[in-house]
Amino acid sequence: MGGHDPGTLTLPPAGQPPAESAIPPPTDPRLASLGQTGGRAGGPAGRGGWTTARIVSVVAGAVLVLVSLGLLGGGGTALWAQAQRSGGYVALGTASYSAPGFAVASDTVGMHMASGGWDGASALVGTVRIRVTPVGGNSPVFVAIAPAGAAARYLTGVAYATVHGVADYQGTYTEHTGSGPAVPPVRAGI
Repeated sequence: MGGHDPGTLTLPPAGQPPAESAIPPPTDPRLASLGQTGGRAGGPAGRGGWTTARIVSVVAGAVLVLVSLGLLGGGGTALWAQAQRSGGYVALGTASYSAPGFAVASDTVGMHMASGGWDGASALVGTVRIRVTPVGGNSPVFVAIAPAGAAARYLTGVAYATVHGVADYQGTYTEHTGSGPAVPPVRAGI
């Protein structure tokens, strides 16, 4: 109907080199932005490769994936801890400790993350409960969670053992020589 059909490509006869003007420019305004080769908008060959926007998108996506994996791991840990609860406490299993002397002490455990205001460790861990059952005999057992300084003062000169870590429900011990405590732990303020 008087012109080239936009979907038709006219080829020169065989053996003749193609002329630069063999393909007329598009007359439809919707096709004019695509260029002469029919490529993407932005020029004859289009814009490819790693543009700034693509790099930013990949970096943002990677950060979101890492954050999501962290949240997923935290949620899985919280779900596991909730399933391990017994009477409101998380049960971490049992271990047997036995050493000569009058006390078994552990390495110092830091539970406080803040010196004032909100304490993240206490909010996460909550209340600690330790249950002790004497293995043999009817002798009384005293269990305490005390500040490291107070425990060290009380145990000065007392025969006791310090337990380090637990492997296969058995700890490794460092024995300290001494005698019996001068006063019961309750009277010492521990």
